[in-house]
Amino acid sequence: MNLNRFKNDNRANSSLVIDHMVAEAEKQIEKMTGEKVTLIVRRPGRWA
Repeated sequence: MNLNRFKNDNRANSSLVIDHMVAEAEKQIEKMTGEKVTLIVRRPGRWA
């Protein structure tokens, strides 16, 4: 999984990028384990 995809895109909304990476990670874990998972993301600053 390539997490550096958005690194140089200043236009990207960081929370959308995080949501996208989380969704990708959930899919990968589901493929490996066969179970549906939900990752909980703690974003520093805004909702801490």
